[in-house]
Amino acid sequence: MKITDFTALKNADYNVVRAEIKAALAPLAEKYGVSFDAAGISVAPGFATFKLNLALTTEGVKESRETLVFRQLAHLFGFEKTDLFKTFALGAKRYQIVGLKAGRSKGSIVAASEGKSYLVPPEIVLKALGKLTQAERREGDMPVHN
Repeated sequence: MKITDFTALKNADYNVVRAEIKAALAPLAEKYGVSFDAAGISVAPGFATFKLNLALTTEGVKESRETLVFRQLAHLFGFEKTDLFKTFALGAKRYQIVGLKAGRSKGSIVAASEGKSYLVPPEIVLKALGKLTQAERREGDMPVHN
């Protein structure tokens, strides 16, 4: 596929380009122990700009802004740093804690399941991990797709 106008491309086309950029950068990622992700894009007819995110990888786990925030602020939401990457179940689905978005009014846990990420209220995750007492528990909604 030869690109002649960036504004004519569809999201699926950009996803293909993102994947190819990531694959092309894979040797550098391994060499330097980082991961590369082509994120947000701005387009005009003759050019496009991708935001390139770099993240450290520790023991095969990709660091992100959300993982860093979780490590720094977990205690404010009733978690321990060691809760990062723990798994929990909601209904029939299993999720893994991958971070924290603290900029929201109450904060939201970023949880991954089947390749997608979701925002889950901290109370729901604490309950699923068995960290809330009966008096502290309250009903909550299912996760919101991120």
